[in-house]
Amino acid sequence: MAGNCHVYIDPRGRRRDGSAAGAQRQVPTYGVCNAAESLVVHADAVETHLPMIGKALIEAGIEIRGDEQTCRLLPQAVRRPMMIMAGSISAR
Repeated sequence: MAGNCHVYIDPRGRRRDGSAAGAQRQVPTYGVCNAAESLVVHADAVETHLPMIGKALIEAGIEIRGDEQTCRLLPQAVRRPMMIMAGSISAR
């Protein structure tokens, strides 16, 4: 069975250290069924939530790939243009 696991960050969620740890726990080993391949952050949560979560993931050795805004907030991120299609976001 193949699939793509996403972690979604909702703007209504409380911003706390636990959210970063929770996202980090979802990526322990790439390719296993509980590993997250994508971190999807709602536009209203990018400025408030992404810096903390991204920092925790980068410190855990996770490569962050993102659009211009992601790279502005997380300078260690690799620039990857994003395109929006049918309400979903995917890398080109």
